Amino acid sequence: SGQSDAAYRHWNRCLNLTRDFDEAIITFCRFEVGVKAFFEQVLPSEPYFRIRIARKYFGSPEDLLLKKMLLNHTKSVLGKDEYDEAEYKYLMAEMERLSENFQVSLIYFKKALELKKSRADWRVQYARCLIASEKFDEAITELKLSQLYHGDHQSTAERLLRMAKRLRVQAIKTNPGY
Repeated sequence: SGQSDAAYRHWNRCLNLTRDFDEAIITFCRFEVGVKAFFEQVLPSEPYFRIRIARKYFGSPEDLLLKKMLLNHTKSVLGKDEYDEAEYKYLMAEMERLSENFQVSLIYFKKALELKKSRADWRVQYARCLIASEKFDEAITELKLSQLYHGDHQSTAERLLRMAKRLRVQAIKTNPGY
């Protein structure tokens, strides 16, 4: 009906209230709504939501630019005062990891985990970044540490641990100096 602002508000409210319609709203809006309106008016500003959306809906290689734009926009509006230092560092690390800025991400992850050593879920994400950076020994260590803590991360950590070990063996076979 030509009432774009009203539609943006309703989509935003729906995304804030339930995950039931995430896929339909995001799929429609990414193609039919301008990037600025999509990021600023449709998507909730909450960084955990945006990180989840970046992971789930912008994972393909052709979406890398849009994902980077979303994460850069999220970084620009991320309030340092809203989160403690460790959580802020973790959010920055995760956004850098998803943007494929692995070296910057590793620095943020180290700082976040120095402040909150018991966050096993953060360790698993750190290990993902280490694997992407081909630092398999460090990733294996972090994944083993994460398994010392109980939680939902256990199956993911076990799967990543098997993958890191397999990739490490491959790296040794192809590069004897590894």
